[in-house]
Amino acid sequence: MIFEFSKQQLVAKGTPVGKFCMVIDVVSDKFFPGATSTKARLREVQAACGEVFAL
Repeated sequence: MIFEFSKQQLVAKGTPVGKFCMVIDVVSDKFFPGATSTKARLREVQAACGEVFAL
């Protein structure tokens, strides 16, 4: 989601690179590198948002 936000909202700052959009899970103290492919994940997020809206 950070990558998608960057593509839409930070255009004036340059083109985002997915591998630099890292995730830090502060609860488990784990680090995850940025994803290189986001299409499937965005479909999952869109479906989840649709479910929440329907509720």
